[in-house]
Amino acid sequence: MPPRTRKRPAASGAEDSDSTTSSKRSRTNDPSNNAADEAPANIANAANAANGNTNNNGGNADLPRLPRRDRWSPASVSGNLDTDFRNNMRNPARAREFLCYCKPSILGEDDDDDEWEDEDEDEDEEHRKGDEKEGENGDVVELEDVKKRCDHGRTCICGKPAAAHPDHPWCMTRAGRQLVFQCHVQSQIRCPDNFDAYTYNDHTGRGILQVLQNLLLDYDEADDDWFRQWAVCETIVEILPRDAFSPLFQIDGSDDLMVAVEMVGLLFLSMLARLEREGQLSPDSEVRDLAAVMGLYIELADCLSEVGLDPELDSEEDAPPEKNQKKETSGKARKAAYKYKKGTWPRLIAAYAAKHNITLTGRLPKLDAKLASGEFAALPLPPTTRDTWGWKKTLKKYTRDNGVPFFENGLGPVTIGGDSLDLTSWTSAERKEVSFNGKDPLGPRQRKAIRDGLVVMLG
Repeated sequence: MPPRTRKRPAASGAEDSDSTTSSKRSRTNDPSNNAADEAPANIANAANAANGNTNNNGGNADLPRLPRRDRWSPASVSGNLDTDFRNNMRNPARAREFLCYCKPSILGEDDDDDEWEDEDEDEDEEHRKGDEKEGENGDVVELEDVKKRCDHGRTCICGKPAAAHPDHPWCMTRAGRQLVFQCHVQSQIRCPDNFDAYTYNDHTGRGILQVLQNLLLDYDEADDDWFRQWAVCETIVEILPRDAFSPLFQIDGSDDLMVAVEMVGLLFLSMLARLEREGQLSPDSEVRDLAAVMGLYIELADCLSEVGLDPELDSEEDAPPEKNQKKETSGKARKAAYKYKKGTWPRLIAAYAAKHNITLTGRLPKLDAKLASGEFAALPLPPTTRDTWGWKKTLKKYTRDNGVPFFENGLGPVTIGGDSLDLTSWTSAERKEVSFNGKDPLGPRQRKAIRDGLVVMLG
């Protein structure tokens, strides 16, 4: 099955028909009764599931509710997640609060830590430095620190206010933290395996690319609030190294992936230029995790080079001009001198750090040596403008070259992102067509919940 296009033209009062030729999306009850009511999915309130709330409006009760964005189908988990996330984060003070987390995913995930080989795992886990335990020869010994695993805030530091733990190196905004969780759900509902279905080999990878494209759109649409843009930057650098997002790097068509990687780099350069314009690109910035995220993007570039994508830290394309080179002073020449060159964004991030005396965080021995030498301080950076790196123009070109028509009939503007690869946005008939057993993996109860704005959690 080839990749799907966007969505069908919506019609008022439409029903979710079992006919594969149906051209309507629906919020009404699905008439299909061929699937079991209990499908392999759990239903959760979108705000609670995506934002970690329990009967907590986050101080948003008096704020006007934001509408569903046009990029979503009338009924889909993707749209439900996004709508409730945006409404839950309407309170700026809440969205901008910095929360600790154990460590970034790029430094290694703890998923495999559950498989400890020690037979006394459960007992040893209870002990910490200073506790006593009987040794093999019967002597009482004092224990050293036992490795403390991340349990997502039950006992670890995750979710605790960064202001109360100023020495902990890793934190991110509440909005960024919840957007990371949302992206995990977004990737799950774009994986046919989770629905006991098969479409085509790259569906999951292309689905994750769609999730990334939605983040590009989120960043662009948040132009009036640079803190919201920062949350998107935090999210991208946290999700891409995770195992759950690895299908993205296995899709056919490396050019598509390389262009997407360049868009990520350009997005972050645009963010740094915006922070510079706002007076926030400094060691004492309001952005508490600025140095950490800058370092993590350079780490990300190093990881990408290991999978055949090469935004090279050592690229010579952006080397500073020769000392005897005549400087151009005209506006046109000055603009041309700072034209972005592909693959140079890791070095340019480092140049911003050197320019503003920001000490980067992470495992960056190669970068540390170059920073110490002062090499990056000599790299040319463009003067700050409304759109320093031409992000808006580049996104339009990326959309034109990589988008698809908004509607399945080929009509409407060419767009990227959306939820066409989210199987919860499909009709019951469409899911039956690709299901292994010929039944809709979502039962009537789940389909109604999605139409009512709730989230179906898989697994």
